Amino acid sequence: MKSVARSNAERRSSALGAVLLSAGLCFVTGCPGSGAQVKPDAPAKVDLASLPTDPAKLMTIADEQFDKGGVRGSLEVLKFAVEKNPDWASGKDGYAAQWRLGRAYADLCGQTDDDAKITALAQEGVAAGRKAVAAGPDQVEGHYYLAAALGYQAKTQKGESKDLVTELLREAERADQIDARYDHGGAARVMGAIYTKAPAPPISVGDPNKAVAQLQRAAQLDGEFPGNAIYLAGALVADERYDDAEKQVLRARELLQKGGWPRYRDAWAAAPYPPVFVTVDAVLRCQDHVLLIRRAHAPGKGQLAVPGGFIEQRETVWQSCLRELAEETHCDVPEATLRAALQSVAVFDHPDRSQRGRTITHAHYFDLGDAPFPVVQADDDAALVQWTRIDQLAGMEEEFFEDHFHMLDHFLQITGLVGSAG
Repeated sequence: MKSVARSNAERRSSALGAVLLSAGLCFVTGCPGSGAQVKPDAPAKVDLASLPTDPAKLMTIADEQFDKGGVRGSLEVLKFAVEKNPDWASGKDGYAAQWRLGRAYADLCGQTDDDAKITALAQEGVAAGRKAVAAGPDQVEGHYYLAAALGYQAKTQKGESKDLVTELLREAERADQIDARYDHGGAARVMGAIYTKAPAPPISVGDPNKAVAQLQRAAQLDGEFPGNAIYLAGALVADERYDDAEKQVLRARELLQKGGWPRYRDAWAAAPYPPVFVTVDAVLRCQDHVLLIRRAHAPGKGQLAVPGGFIEQRETVWQSCLRELAEETHCDVPEATLRAALQSVAVFDHPDRSQRGRTITHAHYFDLGDAPFPVVQADDDAALVQWTRIDQLAGMEEEFFEDHFHMLDHFLQITGLVGSAG
């Protein structure tokens, strides 16, 4: 029979593991570390016939495609550059194309869970990465993306994985020596992910202590990159350091909220399933006014919104709503009064309602009637908090963040056309 302490530890591990999974972690050997701009890939929209043949110009076009999320388009441009400039591609100058090819193949590996596809893409990435390393042995990109591609290859080729992991670590260590800060401390993050997921010796190199050490170093190299906190949280869970892991999850959440929607999408890009986020909002009415904030951070910095935010792991939706209202506005209304004032709760769940990804919110509508205005003060994610007349809202639609105007319209009938929740 398991001890109570052990059972509790297992429950905490499972709970935190679920959090990290929903956050989009990919603790498989060779995940490129979530620092690369991996995005759901767009179809290639490149007219090859219209492209120049100059290699430098083609590299610029390939980067533009990649930055837009068109990894396949970038790949097509790179392959075109190699085809049209074979002598250039096979020499030292070809380094520019080869490391980019390694990056593209590694990114595409992260966008599928089909082992056969991963194997084929990883082999191409490894080949390109090795060419890049040969052409530019003292440059960081080749070593880094070779390590990423090797990891994906090790993931699917179990019989060869130990040798591949050994080569991977060697390449990651070399990238780390050349430029430890590259890709937000990417080499340390990759090594940490390997040590987290790989089996322990003699089968492989798994080591929780090494994992935590590498990921702590990645966080020191770039403490503002949320992926470092997320990966560190996963390593701490594996090491059964649950309190420390929770702190890193909260740190990642904070960074993601303040970093805007692109960082959200990048950090969750490796998720095995598209993540769904849950938020709460508070529509607080008093004397025909409604309480609004101006957002202090991206996304939507400077726009009007109702107070709200993401739920915490051990909160109910109700508890989260009260906490967010207090944190952003310092509203001094007691919980009992708010509970008595609660008129309705509506779920807003349109798949495209938020720039940050699929986000479902539970909006709580409170009506304080003719009571005195509660004292409020902006804080946390609010740059400004204000009581606004409801009859003025109709002309302010363009000032609101995402669907918050429509949320208000649902409860307050601003336009006379009551929207549906959802």
